[in-house]
Amino acid sequence: MVFERILVPIDGSMVSGKALEFAVERAKLHNSKITIAFAVNRLAVEAATAGPYTYVDPAPMLEALEAEAEAVLGSAESALRAGGVESKRARLDGPAAQAILAFARQTNPDVIVMGTHGRRGFERLAVGSTAEDVVRASAVPVFVVPQRAAATACRPFQRLLVPVDGSPASDDALAFACDVAQRERARLTLCTVAEAVGMDWDDIDRDLFLEAEIEERARPLLERSRLRASSLGIEVDTDLREGSAVAEIVASAERAGADAIVIGTHGRAGIPRFILGSVAEGVLRSSSIPVCTIRHR
Repeated sequence: MVFERILVPIDGSMVSGKALEFAVERAKLHNSKITIAFAVNRLAVEAATAGPYTYVDPAPMLEALEAEAEAVLGSAESALRAGGVESKRARLDGPAAQAILAFARQTNPDVIVMGTHGRRGFERLAVGSTAEDVVRASAVPVFVVPQRAAATACRPFQRLLVPVDGSPASDDALAFACDVAQRERARLTLCTVAEAVGMDWDDIDRDLFLEAEIEERARPLLERSRLRASSLGIEVDTDLREGSAVAEIVASAERAGADAIVIGTHGRAGIPRFILGSVAEGVLRSSSIPVCTIRHR
């Protein structure tokens, strides 16, 4: 199952709560189990309270953080019980991203769901900018729920946008999206972006290059991807674009009315014909809907 085991780092912030709501919706649809995790970076607290000439006892701050962790985890467990979702809790120790990744390696969840901006301070809380660090290194898919995501993010998917570039990571993202679409009866929009960047073009050369890219690579790629998804009984649309990859992928999702974007984290190198790679991080920063990143292993 795509979502049999879901790991949700939480910290009690509003966006952390939105990520948990998103995970609960997936759990209800897929009969999943959720593990909620709260991280406390004890070493960072101790380092912050130790000076060369003065000493501040870190115990009261650590006790406060532990109490906060207990309260946040308890509140989340109550919400999960009310939603009829089976769950368990985990207390993590260390820098947030490292703690999340280490715990994921130990427990092997099917997917991680987290918010983009949580609370700050001593890296004790497992969201915030930590999301990008987790995306870069996670061996499992990561759903990142932005703070500005609409309430519709916590409903069954109706449409998923999948950028494709023919790379192994893109193929993995399409396979994942197809599985989700089949289970949630969602429609797919496949998008590819032809770019002409990194060279000193004149207008005629650039137009000729893009025309060749579109006819020789982009259209055949979209058609192969469309056939792959439609052979599974999934309804599929395609969107061929020219321009900046990040901007065009986000615009394609908006135009399609997508509920989420599923993107590979390592695309082609060289001339960025249909680049994903680091573009995934740009999409994460720009998207107003949840983004699922798939890292090719």
